[in-house]
Amino acid sequence: QGIEVTAQGEWNLVILGLALGFSAGVFEEFTRFLVFRFWLNKSPHSLLPVKYGIGHGGIEAFILGILALIGLIQVIFLAGDGALNSFPPDQTLLIREQINLYWDMTWGLSLLGAWERISAMAFHLGASLLVYKAVRQKQSRWLVIAILGHTILDTFAVIAVQKLDFVILESILFVFAAAWLFWSWTQKVIEDPEVIPAKHYPKQLLRSDQHISGEQLEESRYDED
Repeated sequence: QGIEVTAQGEWNLVILGLALGFSAGVFEEFTRFLVFRFWLNKSPHSLLPVKYGIGHGGIEAFILGILALIGLIQVIFLAGDGALNSFPPDQTLLIREQINLYWDMTWGLSLLGAWERISAMAFHLGASLLVYKAVRQKQSRWLVIAILGHTILDTFAVIAVQKLDFVILESILFVFAAAWLFWSWTQKVIEDPEVIPAKHYPKQLLRSDQHISGEQLEESRYDED
């Protein structure tokens, strides 16, 4: 069930937004910290937080895409002949209204979800860069900044979705995520170049001053019979 965010006045909406935003920020960023600290940090590389950030947002986008596909399949199935006969009359009327609203949605509104995912991936990438910096440089303030940024973004989204037009809301979130990513990128950790271990050759091959006698050279010659 969804959470009712419009009841009990403005302050309850703000408190609810802060609670949801802070809990999401602490859970996701601290989980990101643990991943870098105990797993991915075993092979440090400058692209590591980039891969993880894109993967985090990409997995969310994939799951939401699957859910959207399931919703489309359900709408198509329910729109078929006789599909609604098993529902009570009052529910049938409501379902038909929802189906009509689904198909009446403009392409612009239907693409808002994809736009929101782009903003989310940009934010996750920036947060990953900051949390990775916290782990590599052992400075907890970068983790705190990531949590605060996550809290601000989610709190604003929870409150603004009740007050603003979706297009305006997604535009603000996109600008915030883009600015967040740009700033995080300027703060990213630049790892030292990886040292490629030298190949081990026999000591005899590494000695440039080794003397070869004429007899040894004669024995190594290949003669045809």
